[in-house]
This record gives sequence, structure tokens and C-alpha cells, in this order.
Amino acid sequence: MSDPIVVLRNVTKRYGRINAVDDVSFEVGKGETVALLGPSGCGKTTTLRIIAGFVGPEEGEVLIGGRDMRGVRPYERNIGLVFQDYALFPHMSVAQNVAYGLRQRRFERSKVVQRTADMLALVRLADLGERRPGELSGGQQQRVALARALATNPEVVLLDEPLSALDAKLREELRSELKDILRAVGSTTIFVTHDQEEAMSLAERIVVMQAGAVAQEGSPAEIYGAPRTRFVAEFIGRSNWFSGTLCPAISHGLREFKTRQGVALKVADRDDRAAGGWSLCIRPERVFVRKAADTAPPGAAWDNELPGTVTAVTYLGSEVRYAISLASGEVVSAIERNQDQPLHPPGTPCVICFSSRDSMLVADAG
Repeated sequence: MSDPIVVLRNVTKRYGRINAVDDVSFEVGKGETVALLGPSGCGKTTTLRIIAGFVGPEEGEVLIGGRDMRGVRPYERNIGLVFQDYALFPHMSVAQNVAYGLRQRRFERSKVVQRTADMLALVRLADLGERRPGELSGGQQQRVALARALATNPEVVLLDEPLSALDAKLREELRSELKDILRAVGSTTIFVTHDQEEAMSLAERIVVMQAGAVAQEGSPAEIYGAPRTRFVAEFIGRSNWFSGTLCPAISHGLREFKTRQGVALKVADRDDRAAGGWSLCIRPERVFVRKAADTAPPGAAWDNELPGTVTAVTYLGSEVRYAISLASGEVVSAIERNQDQPLHPPGTPCVICFSSRDSMLVADAG
């Protein structure tokens, strides 16, 4: 990581007997985009409000640009804010909204005009400066709010659920646009979201929060591919779970995992975990489904095969989703990319196949 712009050290915020934020620590490097991800009530918005200065922690410290923020009021912090509802001034034009922070900081008039024009051009609203917010679409209002936040060239940009007010299709379209804008200005950004796809597509690093604490921190690939707890694995993506016992090694890096139903599976274990109770996670897109009567294709790398029956099939255009009831009683989900392959209708005897390399072991306590 480059030199950190934002540092949280052991930050705790209580409301009565509840720790809304519980001993939270993380850093954000210069130019980095970090997502605070988690369900409602996990402490992510309170953490953002602590960084912004709207809420003061009982314990710990917050540094921005190397400066301790204790006692520093929100408007004295060099931050840009985009609220969930955008909080645009309805009586002002788009250009006046973007220029508001510049005028409050007493920029020269010529610089206000030029900077406002630059920001509107950046968010592709150069021709809409004279309109009022009420005359814009939701996506356009979101871009105005972002332009206003970036106009003062803040050290840190804070976004609170920036796309949640938009419909699903527009939200997906604006993700890449928002990422391009933040990259273009080299912004150091922290944003709050409960949407895993939003976090994974926009952030270079994700801080997953649970019950006020940091459950796991890492890149999207690390969070998705190596979750440390069952909570993280279930919150990031879909999962199939087998509970059971991790047995001694079969060979170097390969272990046997015996499910509670007595099914023996091969699992990769590069970390030499202790034998005992574990949960085994397999992502649905790593599960291949073939008819029981068919043979495995040449070169297939699967070393786990379990018989079952297709109980449901969902065609979604770009992908096909299956629910398979195994002979052992578990129900497994599989997601296949649609390549015009024949579908397996409900009732089809089948075999699910997956590789030991795609298995993820998670401690039962997680």
C-alpha cells in the first residue's frame, strides 16, 4: 500500500450498551478505493460518519493525511461527501450546486467558474449546468453530487450507498462510469455499500463488517476466494456448504473431508489445518453437472463426483442455474455459463463434479 491517507486505529463507538463500531482498524492508501461492506446494522455507515466527523468515537483515533482528527469538525476536514439521497440544493442550478463548496471556501471567482466547468465536463453534464436538480434523472443527480464532492479537490471522498437510490439497470451502468471518474481524478475513496457486486466492481480493497467489527479485509479476489469465516463466504457470493470432519492428509496439500452424512471428499489444504470439525464451501460456478449416463470429458480435473437428481433448473440467458438433490440428502446449487448446451430437466439423474482445488475450508466457529 502507498502512504496511508486515512488511518483508523482501534475505533469504538457505543450507543448505550451496544458497540455500533467495535475496535475497528484499517488504512486507506493514496488513490485507493475501499468499500465498507456488510448488512444493515453492521457498523459501516457509523464508521463512515466517524471518518467524516459527524460522530465522535469513544475510543481509538482517526487520522486523515497524517493529522489526528480528534476535535476537528466536519467542515474543517478536507473531505468530499456524497450522501445516499445526494442532498442537492433544489433551489440552485446544477452549476451552483457543484460550485457551492468552492464558494464556501472562498475560491476566486474565475477559479470557481473554471473548476465548475471542469467538474461538469468530467461527469458528462457540461450542457446541463443551468438546470435544477428536479429536472434531472436519478443517474444525473448522482453525477452532480459526485462533481460537487470532487470540486474542492478533497484528500478523501466518502460515498454513502452512492448507487442505492437507482434502479438495478441504471445502477449497473453507472458502476463502471463511477470507477472511471474516480480513477481519472486519482481520488482516495471510501464508500459504504451492502451490495457485494458493487463492492467487488468498484473497490480495490474490501473491508467486510459484521456486528460492528471487521470480519475480513482484502482484495475482492481474496475475500471471494479465501473467506476466513462462514459469514464472509455467505455474504460475498453464493455458496454450497458441507459440514463434517477434516481428516489426516492423503498426500502433500490434499486432505480427506468426511461430511456428516458420511460422504468422503478430497479437499486442498495448503495451510495444514488442524483435524476436526470444519465447514467445506464450494462456489456454485465451480460445480459441473453431467448426466449420470454420460462419462466425464477427457482431461477433466475433477476429483470429486457425487450422484444426485436435478430438482430445479432456472434459465437466465447468460447462465443456467441448477438445484441438485444428492443421494446423501444435501441440496447443491450449480451455475453454468450458457453456451447453448442441452439443459438437464428436473428429474434427470446426474453427477455433480468439482475439484479439490476449488474447495474452501472454513472453521465451524465462523
